[in-house]
Amino acid sequence: MQGADYTLTAEDRRSIFKEAYELAFSINNMRDSWAVTGFEQRAPHGFVCTRRVWWQLKREEAKRQEAIDDAGLTTQLNWSVLQAAGAGASQRRPDADAASDGAGA
Repeated sequence: MQGADYTLTAEDRRSIFKEAYELAFSINNMRDSWAVTGFEQRAPHGFVCTRRVWWQLKREEAKRQEAIDDAGLTTQLNWSVLQAAGAGASQRRPDADAASDGAGA
């Protein structure tokens, strides 16, 4: 490797990335990754979904709800604080009424 203009050849790149690629995509790493996401290899069916992620999320949701209950908080929204004065009554602009009946044209 003489000079500053050296460029990696395809063979150089293969030799550099081979070990990292083989480690990252090894069968053991893939099985571990699949298990974390809820897929397990079971004979004779191949891979089956264990719903592991779903059950983990349900446990986390139960913990959050328990903390909310213990703190005496509510998760219900109080919509009445969002209503403005006169809410519910039609507040259309007069020019919109004129345009809708054809008088504004």
